[in-house]
Amino acid sequence: MIVFTGSGRPRGVVLSHRVCVLRTHPGCRPDAGTVLVCGFPPGHWSAWAALLRQWQARGTAVLLERPDPVAICAAVRGHRAERLVCAPETWAGVLDTAPHHLASLRFADAEAIGPPAAGPRLLEDIRTATPHARVRAFLTAPETGDVAVLDHADARRRPESCGLPAPGTEARVAGGELSVRGPLLFGGYFGDKRATDAALRDGWFRTGWPAAADADGHLRVYDGGEVPPRLRDD
Repeated sequence: MIVFTGSGRPRGVVLSHRVCVLRTHPGCRPDAGTVLVCGFPPGHWSAWAALLRQWQARGTAVLLERPDPVAICAAVRGHRAERLVCAPETWAGVLDTAPHHLASLRFADAEAIGPPAAGPRLLEDIRTATPHARVRAFLTAPETGDVAVLDHADARRRPESCGLPAPGTEARVAGGELSVRGPLLFGGYFGDKRATDAALRDGWFRTGWPAAADADGHLRVYDGGEVPPRLRDD
């Protein structure tokens, strides 16, 4: 499979069948086979991953032709969905539209495609609107799959963190930049060996994201600007 990403001249991210299966294995995002409403448009990598994840978990996936906040809230209520996954900015719109339609949710996932990750204020607002749900924030990219995962409880204790490395992913910070490796990585950029060689070195993928790591492994990824000097590189 090839996922095209990036602005300007998009790059083709090559994903093997094996990588697609591993990224969407039920062990990566543990939960039962449930009804999921997907807040990403069809054709988006995250929507494809959500479909594969639901298929492997023997759950139901609800895709929306135009996943705007009104349609998402109506789908959750109409299907009595137990799971909802949206980008952070989409979640903000959902919470402003009809949060009372989210009562059936048991899993509420905010999935950011690259930094910035979902902030603690947003996670707190999601938690308030979905008191019976497990609220999680994921930081992901087509080249890597899930990079980091943060539970709502950790967000309260660590408001600057984007979480621990996701299952199957090893992370390190060198020179203020986050790199990851593991069996979930892409196979390279289609037809672009130079870009592939620059991004993949010794099995590590250089994300280009400014980052730092705490002593216990929690990651902090920044959307530009300087990394505070009190944070260290591993």
